Amino acid sequence: MFGKKRQEQIAKREETREKLQEITYQERVFAEKRAIISAGDKSLVLTGMGFNKIQAIKLISEITGKHTLDISKEIDTLPYTIIKNISEGDALAMKGAFDDINTNFAESTRKRAAELGTGEEQTNQAIQKGLITVEVV
Repeated sequence: MFGKKRQEQIAKREETREKLQEITYQERVFAEKRAIISAGDKSLVLTGMGFNKIQAIKLISEITGKHTLDISKEIDTLPYTIIKNISEGDALAMKGAFDDINTNFAESTRKRAAELGTGEEQTNQAIQKGLITVEVV
């Protein structure tokens, strides 16, 4: 009985050690990504959410390394500063990723509107409501 209990303790310790190593690996990967970002005086600020909240949260998580649940709680109040003290080039590159989400949203909305026979004005209004707005300040 003592032997089995001891084996369970060792197995739990090993499992905990593996989890800690995984966390450390994720932190190291994020630190490497962050090191690539040039220091500067610019910030990337989320100013409007639109309909693509999930995609925006995923992208913010990728940029910041924060957990998606934490981000979803934080972005309820806009404007939301995504990242600070970065170069203008890096900020514009990150903004481009949000622009890509908007482009895909606009294309899929136009396609769906054409299938439904929705008018162009209505379609454009829907697209405007759905866009994620991000500014470099």
